Amino acid sequence: WTARGGAACLSYRLRFEPGFAFRRGGKLPGLFGGDAPTGCAAAEGRPGFSARLMWREGGAGELYLYAPGRDSRCGESVARGAWTFVPGRWTRVVQEARPEEGLLRLWIDGDQVAALARPLGGDGRLGLLLHAFFGGSGESWASPRDQWLEIDDVGLWVQ
Repeated sequence: WTARGGAACLSYRLRFEPGFAFRRGGKLPGLFGGDAPTGCAAAEGRPGFSARLMWREGGAGELYLYAPGRDSRCGESVARGAWTFVPGRWTRVVQEARPEEGLLRLWIDGDQVAALARPLGGDGRLGLLLHAFFGGSGESWASPRDQWLEIDDVGLWVQ
């Protein structure tokens, strides 16, 4: 989903099943701007940004950012471990992006856990990447069994 605007705010709740096996990590919904770079693409390859959440081993949370000026081919880990996803418990996520101002903020359960002021790039298009999956790549990232997580109460505002 995409729209034109100068700012976007995304909110949702999520819950991992009790006993969820986090393994190495996986991706969660987040905002994007421009061409929504993802997938370990070269920094200059797709103008814009993507700012999804990730879970890591033990449920450690992070903001996983593709934006202009990053040093790595894959996304940057921002605020890793600033919160932990607890299986069986609902977590409220609120994310705000203001690309024209170079602002990106994230709140978990009402606490601000990340605030960035840097160029985000883009062309006025803002959107939502609404997916959840295990990965990176390779078997070491794969789920060890069938498991689930729930995403509920999704809201998206674009100005």
